[in-house]
Amino acid sequence: SKNISIIPNGVNLSLFKANKKNPKKIVFTGAMYYHRGLDILLEAISLVIKKIPDAKFVLLGSGSEMDKLKNIVIKNKLENSVEFKGWIKREEIPKNIGDASIGIGPLRLTDVTSRALPIKVLEYMAVSLPIIAQKGTLPEDILIDGKNGYFIDGKMDLAEKLILLLNDTKKINSMGKQSKIMVQKFEWTQIINKFFTKME
Repeated sequence: SKNISIIPNGVNLSLFKANKKNPKKIVFTGAMYYHRGLDILLEAISLVIKKIPDAKFVLLGSGSEMDKLKNIVIKNKLENSVEFKGWIKREEIPKNIGDASIGIGPLRLTDVTSRALPIKVLEYMAVSLPIIAQKGTLPEDILIDGKNGYFIDGKMDLAEKLILLLNDTKKINSMGKQSKIMVQKFEWTQIINKFFTKME
C-alpha cells in the first residue's frame, strides 16, 4: 500500500470560462444511465415549471436511459423545457455549460455514485456554477451544502432547491464564485505536481 497513490479527477481550468449567464438555464453533461438519476430530475421539472415556466434544462450526452427519459418528457409535456443535445465534441463542452446558472450532479445514491468525483462536476465548478446533487454522492470538499450548492434528498427537495436558486440570482452568483474558488486545487498541474512531490 505504501507504493500506491490515488490520483483524483482534475480539470484544465484554462479551458473553462464563465460566459454571460442565462439565469434560467440548468445543465447536465455525461452518460445517461440509471446511476445518474436523470429520471428524478425530469420528475422535478414538472414541479419547477409551475413556478418558473421559462426554466430551461439542457442535457448533454446520451446512454442507456435515453429512450426512457425522452418518454418521460413526452408523457409530462416537457418538450419546451427540456433539450436533449446528445454527445458533443469535447472541446465544445466549455461553451455549452459556461452560460448556465446551475449544474446537476448525481441524483441517485448507489455504489457507483457514493463519494465519487465526476469530471463533469469539476467542469461545472470551473465555469462558476452552483452544484445540486443527491446526499452522499459527492465528496464534502467538492459540495459544501449551502456554500456552493445543495445536497438534496428526492425530487421534492430537488424541485425546492431549483426554485430557490432560480429565484435568487445573487445566490447563484455567490455560490458560483465559491465553486470557482474550491475547484482550484483540482487543476491538473497542481494534482500532477503533488503526485510527483510524493514520489521524491
